[in-house]
Amino acid sequence: MSFILMIIYSLIIGFVFGFALEKARVFEPGLIIGQMQMRRFTMIKVFFTAIATGMVAIALMNQLSFITISPVSYPYIQSAIGGLLLGVGIVLSGACPGTVIAQIGAGYKDAIFTLIGGLFGAIAFFYLKDHMDFFLSGKGPIYATFDKLFNLPFCLIAFCFALLVTFFMFLLEKKSKWKKDLGKDGTGI
Repeated sequence: MSFILMIIYSLIIGFVFGFALEKARVFEPGLIIGQMQMRRFTMIKVFFTAIATGMVAIALMNQLSFITISPVSYPYIQSAIGGLLLGVGIVLSGACPGTVIAQIGAGYKDAIFTLIGGLFGAIAFFYLKDHMDFFLSGKGPIYATFDKLFNLPFCLIAFCFALLVTFFMFLLEKKSKWKKDLGKDGTGI
């Protein structure tokens, strides 16, 4: 695939992602903080939708030999520390890396500081990663994927998992309606 074609695909995917974020109002700081406090569930529903859709798309592309799936193992401790740091940052800022651009586009003036902080953090990590071997080294766990574990086609497992996630989202929507999560003014407060 050519570099220009990759940029075009990335722009299209970015546009669709941004459009979906805006329509779901998932970029609203009140909604993000409410999700972290387990009071609002719109974000988790949107993310589960992306997981189910992504799994089906990857399974189909794999089945049609457009891609090859290669699982990678990750060290648990480093992933837990990184997830904890990301979660604290999301709660403190009311934004996550995917939503901060949408917040800027929607006119949230504070979001620019979150973006600048994220960029400084990425630059700092780039320059300090060689000195952080203690935190970043280590072998990941031996991984076993469900298709290998149960000797079933990945496509079947992906479709079953997508159905399970969809059922879970249906139950979650019954418990916590999307429109109610947004609040009276659509900010999630």
